[in-house]
Amino acid sequence: MIVPGLEIIFNNGKEDLSLFYMIYEWPAAQKFYSLIEQSISNNDSMYNDTSFNITQEDEQRLLDDINECIIGMNNQYGLKIKKVHNEADLNNLHRDSVPVNCDYWVVINDRIHAYEQYKIQQNNIDPRVNAYFRFETENNIELEDDDFLFFKADRDYGDLCLNYTYKGKHWLELQTDNDIEAVTDGQLQPETRIKPTGYMVFRPPNPTPFFRLNHFTNWFRKNFPNKKITHDMAIGYLLVGKLVMPVSWNNLYDIERTAWTKMLCEYKNLVDVKLAKIDLGKLQPLLERSKMI
Repeated sequence: MIVPGLEIIFNNGKEDLSLFYMIYEWPAAQKFYSLIEQSISNNDSMYNDTSFNITQEDEQRLLDDINECIIGMNNQYGLKIKKVHNEADLNNLHRDSVPVNCDYWVVINDRIHAYEQYKIQQNNIDPRVNAYFRFETENNIELEDDDFLFFKADRDYGDLCLNYTYKGKHWLELQTDNDIEAVTDGQLQPETRIKPTGYMVFRPPNPTPFFRLNHFTNWFRKNFPNKKITHDMAIGYLLVGKLVMPVSWNNLYDIERTAWTKMLCEYKNLVDVKLAKIDLGKLQPLLERSKMI
């Protein structure tokens, strides 16, 4: 059986590494894929970033990048945003910089999320990293009622999701940051559309199937006792595809997966996204190209 897929190419400064993703069969995933096809056909430019940060050197580089952008933003717009020195400074920075629509904000937003991800994984044996790409186009498809059923709060290793398409925050981010103010200050913007932008997750699955969702519902009931949870809140991320990888990597723990993820973190540059056809009966050559076996 052959299914539509993507080849995502990373580079470590010396060589490329190709990862392969199967696109799922549900309509929302197929809409996502059609937009990717269109952008590639139109030669749309692509923005991308990785959060392959697992060392103290990576942490310092993130802080330096953020502060460099703060200096540039302050100079260009006459602002007085303070530099960041630690994790506690990041929430205020996100709030202060959101109103400024410029390239500096894009980098700051990426680095904030990368830094948060870096801090989360500090006490874990397994790296918790991700990467994303975004084709620069206004093409999009509005989410239909059924599409909201395919959003997931609990993502697994190798999941490919629709990357969040708006500035601000979605509901799951509010719960993660315990950011109650975002509901009324304009930062909350649930997902309403599909765009050609993908988000790849390289982190162990949660210990139980609805671990994050349970945390979210408990938080929501406590803070919004008179509100209902509805599908159009788009809780989590729209699941669109899966990394071609060894079956055992779906387990909670896998030593080979951990070692491979650390190797992947050396390939910090995402350099290309290509269309691919995935033959489910011939996956070994793809696993070899991805250095998984």
